[in-house]
Amino acid sequence: MAKGGKRPIKWSLRATVISIIVAGIVVPALFLVALEPKLSSGTDPALGAPYRHDILNQAAASLETLPSQDALEPWLQKLLAHPDVCAIELDRGLSRPPGPARYASHCASGLKLYWAEIAVNMPATSPATLRVGFEPGLPTALLQERRWAMWRLVGLQLALGTLAMLAVMSLLLLHPLRRLKHQAMALAAPGRNAEEATTLRWKRADEIGELGQQLNHASGRIADLVGELENSNIELRRLAMYDQLTGLPNRRLFKELYDHAQAVARRSRGTMALMFIDLDRFKQINDAHGHAAGDVLLLCISQRLRDTARESDIIGRLSGDEFVALLPQAQNFEAIAHTALRLIHAIEEPVVIDAVGTKVRISATIGVARFPRDGEDFDDLLRHADQAMYRAKSMGRGRYALYRDGDVQAMPAPINDETDTEIQHALTRQELMMFYHPVVDTRTGQSAGTEALMRWRHPHRGLLTPSQFIRRAEKAGVLHQLAARAIDLACAQVAAWKGQGRFPGSIAINVSDAQFRHEDWLETLSIALKKYRVEPGELEVELTEATLMSDPEHTDERVRALREMGVGLVIDDFGSGMFSLTRLMALQPNRVKLDPTFVQSMEDNELSRKMVASMVRMGRGLGWEVIAEGVETTSQRDMLGRLGCPLQQGYLFGEPQAALKEPPWPLPTWSIGGGLPAAPKVAANAAMLAPGYIEPGNSPSQARKRPKAH
Repeated sequence: MAKGGKRPIKWSLRATVISIIVAGIVVPALFLVALEPKLSSGTDPALGAPYRHDILNQAAASLETLPSQDALEPWLQKLLAHPDVCAIELDRGLSRPPGPARYASHCASGLKLYWAEIAVNMPATSPATLRVGFEPGLPTALLQERRWAMWRLVGLQLALGTLAMLAVMSLLLLHPLRRLKHQAMALAAPGRNAEEATTLRWKRADEIGELGQQLNHASGRIADLVGELENSNIELRRLAMYDQLTGLPNRRLFKELYDHAQAVARRSRGTMALMFIDLDRFKQINDAHGHAAGDVLLLCISQRLRDTARESDIIGRLSGDEFVALLPQAQNFEAIAHTALRLIHAIEEPVVIDAVGTKVRISATIGVARFPRDGEDFDDLLRHADQAMYRAKSMGRGRYALYRDGDVQAMPAPINDETDTEIQHALTRQELMMFYHPVVDTRTGQSAGTEALMRWRHPHRGLLTPSQFIRRAEKAGVLHQLAARAIDLACAQVAAWKGQGRFPGSIAINVSDAQFRHEDWLETLSIALKKYRVEPGELEVELTEATLMSDPEHTDERVRALREMGVGLVIDDFGSGMFSLTRLMALQPNRVKLDPTFVQSMEDNELSRKMVASMVRMGRGLGWEVIAEGVETTSQRDMLGRLGCPLQQGYLFGEPQAALKEPPWPLPTWSIGGGLPAAPKVAANAAMLAPGYIEPGNSPSQARKRPKAH
């Protein structure tokens, strides 16, 4: 609606051109055709006057020559017979009014006649007046011919004028305006049409040509602006949907991708796994090396996640050092575990963070929640995966955990910079030392090996066990240095006891999951074995079921390397985890240590006794040595002996001791070399003489309060 309430007039250019043609050519022609009869009526007398005068003169001359009065009548009839004569009057008295007219029979009545008169001298009479009435259309043929000629001329003029007008208007106005319209429409439809519109060339220099050139310029400018706008939109979408540093989908886009994958999984009744990936100790690396180094680390980790994941998997970054991975096709636990371990191993590879080649190594902890088992909504599933991740951290970093009902989110304890410094100083100040706990053969009372346990002699807090400082070492990033220190101390002790001829059997070192997977751990072990000349069978490595089950491919490769170096494998806490017989057959351990829970409950629990008996029979049948851990009472010792398990370890036989020149427990005769005299054989209860022996009067409940040796 136009201003003032008036509707705008809609009038096309084509209608305007037609209106101009009608107003300028057709209307004047029609007006001329309509006016022609009136013009002809005024011009008829003038055009016929000479002709009528000739007829009148001839009639007067003929009348004057009549021989007699009797010849007048025939003469009048002859004159009336003329085709153009309608009436004759002969007035012999000039002062008298005209008498009655005689009309020719071929003239229609009611016509307005053209009268002409002439004075005549008739014989034997006075002068008279001859009046002749002529038909108005005189000369009819001439006027009709002129009229037809005029109409033809008008029609030709109308046709030629219309065609000329249309041609001129089309060439000079309509066609250029159509090009202008095409250009203008292209401005609203960028793309190929806009490119075509900007290629139009205008050779004319009039106003339309100038307008076309301006539209070309405007079209090109608009195309540039549209391109810039599209690029800006792409960038805005990237900023809104992708992480600026790594280029991975951010939380918003990841949620959209999850919703799409969830719809597919629902239709196909499939399962998915959502992984919450948290980098361990990223803040310390960021603080120590700067934010630029932290960004380099995050970029490298994100690329490794892309390269390690399958094409169908979706990797995203939530914030900071938190990543997420969606596995749309996660059909079983083994596939999820394999993917999680591949991601963990990829992240643990060293990263060069600056131009001088500084390398840092970081681990990752992963929590896994499964769809639809652990939730369907994205936020719920992510929260459950986050809770599983925190549970994994509580068990030790550099591992994964599946969500389970009852998981609660427990924020990790804040990192204490002073604690980080203390554990680093402990390595340099030689505050870390090894204690040894024997494995006793109850049939002879002599040692059948010993377990090396690390202790930290803290300057203020006293003697600390690994459970009190191992996680601090993880947070401080010195776990591998801790493992290297343990290997070095144990191998040095082997060499020292061998040199004294007092070797108490193979020494076993406890190795955590993160230490075992470290890429330099095997090399560190190999160097120590060569440095201290440790022979095959003199050193063993204790690993838990969880470590051996977590990554079969990687674990089997490392176990084979241990065998090649002559290092034995001991499975610790056997029976406490999920272990398959197939894995046991593949690993072929030298020894297995029964979980103390079975040993300490078998006195009161018949099922525990049956479990212990079954595991002992299976181990002995497969050729493994079975060691019972956590033996704290004589009744436990005797019961295990009756079940066929003479190799035992626990506080009944003594507490872990610092290394002495000579082990404080009876040594087996086969372990003494170099021709030295054998230790005297003692009775089966000789081990009770070792320090830390618990008198039989002590109750089992009191004994069970003692912490596990390592």
